[in-house]
Formats: sequence, structure tokens, C-alpha cells
Amino acid sequence: MKLAIVGMNSLVEKIVQDFSKQKDEISIFYRDRQVLPSLYALDRVSFYEIENWEEDFLSHPALEAAEGVFLFSDSDAINLFLARLLQKKDHVYAFIRDHQLSKLARGHEDALDKTQLLNGTELVGRSVTKLFYEDEGIPTEVFDPYNLSFSYYPLRPNQDFAGKALKDMKGLEDFLIVSVQRKGDFFIPHGDTVLKAGDRLSIVASTTATQQFRRRYGKAKFFKAIRNRHFVIFGTSPYALAIAREFLDKGADVTLCGRDKADLINISLELPDLKLVYGDGRDRHFQEELGIAHVDGVIAASEDEGQNILVSLVSRELGQDKLVVIYYTSNLARAIYRQDFLAVYNPYFILAQKLKLDLFGPQDLSFFLLRGDIQAYDILIKEDTEAVGQRIADLDLPKGFLLAGILREDGRSLIVKGHTRLFKGDRILAFTYRDQEEALKKFISVDPGRSLYSEILNLF
Repeated sequence: MKLAIVGMNSLVEKIVQDFSKQKDEISIFYRDRQVLPSLYALDRVSFYEIENWEEDFLSHPALEAAEGVFLFSDSDAINLFLARLLQKKDHVYAFIRDHQLSKLARGHEDALDKTQLLNGTELVGRSVTKLFYEDEGIPTEVFDPYNLSFSYYPLRPNQDFAGKALKDMKGLEDFLIVSVQRKGDFFIPHGDTVLKAGDRLSIVASTTATQQFRRRYGKAKFFKAIRNRHFVIFGTSPYALAIAREFLDKGADVTLCGRDKADLINISLELPDLKLVYGDGRDRHFQEELGIAHVDGVIAASEDEGQNILVSLVSRELGQDKLVVIYYTSNLARAIYRQDFLAVYNPYFILAQKLKLDLFGPQDLSFFLLRGDIQAYDILIKEDTEAVGQRIADLDLPKGFLLAGILREDGRSLIVKGHTRLFKGDRILAFTYRDQEEALKKFISVDPGRSLYSEILNLF
């Protein structure tokens, strides 16, 4: 596929890195060039400096040949302006950061015709609110087609499960425990594994079973009293404001902290119900004055991901464990996951996944990075793979490799059992540790001249 992208920033960098793995031809149009070395080393990526958008861009051959157009410049106004000019072209996506402008544009979508407006800030805002109000503090990844959820559950000292071996635990018959995190280390449990207070369980179950588990073990223990919840947000980024709006809509008390007085003044005009505090979240004394240990959640959502990590670590030192971190660059993903924050969100990753699904549909092999070096693979079983016709129990899968769900061609979703047989056209959901990737060769076709690891690395 030929793609045209407007912009030169971290969002474009993530999108290009993802789509270049699909062997797409990508043309990047920019006015102000940023230094993004990772892009210049990629094959099939061309760069064009534009002085006049109407004259130089609209008539450019690469734009005319493009089958998808991403308007991702740092200027919402330019993105909307170009969207208006490209209203008759298929597969045009315009990224809008400003909340008010996004609302205004959606009120006049008829003028944009086929253009799809994307607001990554709203996606993040809804995700964080869902975590605290629907998931009740049990972070959950939902794999919709499989009717499965992947949840992270912290064991508290008074929890029923603490001090028991897995084989002796009641009420978890419909769950698969993928891993246990204990003091920063991750391991795969077995029936004799005794769980301890402070452990974090990674659990796979049907969405119905997950909801029942959450109702039983999440709500009453996550929020101790029925009252207005109080959240503290560090940062004045569009993501911070989107999260604040969602919390305010839920009736929460929200304190937003920033280091720029002018930003805070502007925010006070837009969100008068928001409590605004001037200060530096990296300052321990400042957080102590906020009573950070006693609020219902802390969200670090500035535009500086390094600052977000530092602010969250200070909050943890003061006794706060319900910490959410926003980050932007993929090279920090593993380090952030190992910090065992309640949840982390990368808006660019969320957006890239949505775009790939919209343009290409489900892929033969898709990858999701979860906590503790756990990886999830969504795999289409083809006729020339070893697994076709085999029972799961006969595939001799290693201990660190777990098949969780199957989606048949007729749309039925199944929980995997040992006697389950795989057929051509099945889609499977597999969870594995990084050192168990070799087992994937039983389920995927490797192109001639390419190794298994070439196929896997192509996903990153």
C-alpha cells in the first residue's frame, strides 16, 4: 500500500515504524523538519519539504498515488484544512489534539465527507476512566473476538488467595493464571505454587468470568468508602486534560498540577470545576502537601515521559500505589512495565493499532506487548502449518507458552482445552515469554528465505 503522511513528530515516527513493516511505500510531507534518525534508516520511505500546502502538496504525484493519507502535523488547523481539501479522497485520517476544535469539527463532519477524525487524547481519557470506574483498579486488556480478558490482579495481605497453593484455590476454575510477578521478578506458576501477599497475577478468562471476579474482588477493596473519588493529575498536556474531563464527568474531585502558570490560567477558563495547583510533581514536599498517599489515584500525564516516571516514583515512595503513567516512545516500554505501575498507556501505540486494523483488517500474525516480557500473539492458522489437525495436548508446547482462545471460521470463540483440535482458518490467541517464541513455528508459515525470528521481529 502507498501512504502519504503529513508531519514530522513522535506520532509520525511511531506510525511509520509500524507501517514500514507492512512493506508499504511511505511519503512524508513536512514544513518543519525534526531530527528523527530512526526514520531515515527505513527503506521505502521518502521525504518531501513543502512550502505551500495548496500548491506543492495537493498536486504532488505521491499524494495522488496514495491509498491512505494521515494528516498528523503538530497543527490541528493545518490537519483540518487539508482534510477539507481532501474530502473526496478515500482513507484520509486527521489527528486533532484540541478538545474544543475536535468537538467543533465533529459537528460539521458533512463538510469533511470521507475524512475520519482521530483524537488520541479522548482514547486515553476513556481508557483511564474505565480502569478506575469499570475495571475497579484491575487493569484489563480485552481481546474482543475471543471473548477473553487479560487482567493484572494484586494480592493484598488479607486476600483469600494469599498463602494458598494454586491447586487449593477455589473459585478460579474458569481462569488461567499466566504469570506471577513477585518483587519485580516474573515466573510461570504451577499447581504447587504458593501465592503471597504483594504478588501480581496475570489472569486470562472469559469476559463474563472476569466481570464476576472483578465484582467480587475489585470494587470493595479498591475504593474503601462510598464517596466522591479524588484524583491527582500531573501535567497540562492534552492527555492530562482529556483524563480530567472524563473524571469530572463522573463526579470526581480532580486536582491538576502544572509547572506553567500561563497554562493553568488557560485551563481554568475551560474547566472551572478543576482544582489547579502550581508546583513541581518531582518535589517530594509538594506531593506530601497534596496528601498524595490518600487520594484514589495518581496519573502522570505531562508531555515529558521521563518526568512522568519520576513523578510516579515519588508518589510511590509516599505510599501511593494506584499509579497511571502516560509514555510516548517504545524504547521505554519494557522499563516502564517493570516498574509495576497500576497501568501505562501509549497513545501512539493505541492509534497505530487502530489505523492498521482499519486499513488492512486482521493480520495473519499480530503482536501485543504485555507486562513482564509477556507477549500475546493473534495468529491465523494456515493449511501448511504443523498445528493443523492436531490436538493441543499433542503439540508438546513448552511451559512458558499458553494457548488461551480459539476463534473458529464460523465466528465461535472457544476456551482452549487439551483435547481441542486446531483446523485451517482458526485464529488463536497465544501468550508466551520472550524465550519461548520458538514454539510459534508450530502455528505460523515462514516465508522461504526468512527465519522464524525474522517473521517475529517484523512485528516490532
